[in-house]
Amino acid sequence: MRPEERWTTSRAAHLVANVRTRLSKKDGVPGLLEEEVPPPVGNTLNHNLITDLLVTTTLVRSHLRLLEE
Repeated sequence: MRPEERWTTSRAAHLVANVRTRLSKKDGVPGLLEEEVPPPVGNTLNHNLITDLLVTTTLVRSHLRLLEE
């Protein structure tokens, strides 16, 4: 959405971690933090985050289309 900005893998990971923390603590969304998920964690945190964003329509189809560009 902001191609002029420098996006690195670590910047994206840091942003996602902040979103997980904010949703977990502010909105009480379970399963977004490593300490909330039994091992092996694997891809569970990503799955739980994406599921919540889709269910609450925070993330919608038009957002996902942007990833294809």
